[in-house]
Amino acid sequence: MASEQIREQDKTDWIYILKFAAALLITNSHCRDIYPVSWLAIGGGFGNSLFFVISGFLLVKIHLSFGKWYLRRLKRILPATVICLVARILLNPDLRAYLPHDIIAFVKGVLDACWFVFAILIYYIFYYLVLVRNNKIRSVMTAIIIWLAGYIVLYCLVLDRSVFSVELGGFAWFKVYFYFGIMLEGALLRLIYSGLLDRIGLWQAVIAALLGVILWFGEYTVITLTGRLLNMQFVIHLGLIIFAFFTVIVLMLTKMQAPRYCRIVADSTLEIYLVQSTFAFIPHLFGFPVNWLVHFGIAFIGGIMYHYLIDKFSVPRKTVRDHI
Repeated sequence: MASEQIREQDKTDWIYILKFAAALLITNSHCRDIYPVSWLAIGGGFGNSLFFVISGFLLVKIHLSFGKWYLRRLKRILPATVICLVARILLNPDLRAYLPHDIIAFVKGVLDACWFVFAILIYYIFYYLVLVRNNKIRSVMTAIIIWLAGYIVLYCLVLDRSVFSVELGGFAWFKVYFYFGIMLEGALLRLIYSGLLDRIGLWQAVIAALLGVILWFGEYTVITLTGRLLNMQFVIHLGLIIFAFFTVIVLMLTKMQAPRYCRIVADSTLEIYLVQSTFAFIPHLFGFPVNWLVHFGIAFIGGIMYHYLIDKFSVPRKTVRDHI
């Protein structure tokens, strides 16, 4: 059976591959001011979805009290984040200019600088409350239903659908709310994947994942080129939900082996994100395509080096299994 074959292989290989893909997609999405055509800087939503679905998948087994569990997560995230935030404040005169006159604007700038990190620190609190229960499947399903109801209410009654609002930059409240649903989706996948692998064929999963991409691309293209269908922005999120769910299934079924470079990048995804965000001004000192090479070089070479530096001087941590 397919599920038995998955259990016999190295279960983490597909996770390394998806985290590697997420790092590439997110880094590419930060090239909007680098590419001659900003449309080339796509993939951020897909990268975020892969990252959060993996996070939800890996953190299902909770055996610690909330304090110990959350502290373990903080020890993984905070040292690297705080150092990069301090560096960003020192290197960004616009951000420093808010002090001490406009603390709210300063806090917003800090949140926008590392929205990814602050979002997941919030997610952990609610994720723990859902997954600490004995009947995890029922608890996750209930949480997803509540999340979906909240999404519908916020989308219909609160979100400004006269403009593009579902995937704004920085710490955008609706975007942050949405990606918690992707994290819950990852938890559900972990709890039911054995049965799914025996019922879904590889090509069925591939077609479904491609459908998610088509939904995202179609809606995004229409909005960007014509300014129409703004009331249908939820289709972008629907595409990401479908893409994340079935991409995990595809990678499980293909049983791909992760090369060493894949594993190195996968273990450094947090630092890759932090470093490229902190030193985003450097690539703009050059013209295209040098700025593109500098951007990816800073992100991946700098991020990997920063990962091993943080690893050396902070609490010991293992591999992608001890995911943030």
